[in-house]
Amino acid sequence: MTVVLRQALPRRRKLSRPLGEYCRRFYSDTAISYAPGTLECGVGFFGDGQVLFGTDFPMGSASGEQWTRDIVRAIEDADLSARSRERILGGNAKTMLGL
Repeated sequence: MTVVLRQALPRRRKLSRPLGEYCRRFYSDTAISYAPGTLECGVGFFGDGQVLFGTDFPMGSASGEQWTRDIVRAIEDADLSARSRERILGGNAKTMLGL
């Protein structure tokens, strides 16, 4: 593995933008956002257009139903605009899927 990395390093291209700008192109979901602050942090980094509603259903307590309720409550309690909530709860997925 070390040999492979050493061989790859000289070939890597320089990034034209800071690494963080590329990371913000990723999408995130709400599956680990059981607290409003966690969700607010994710939206602050990725933007409300890059966060999708997600759960670990059927994993978790009560076959995942409790975690799903906790995630929905975190979205409702987070310091987000109504527009951001709408986007996270389904608008972004609809846009992504062309619906």
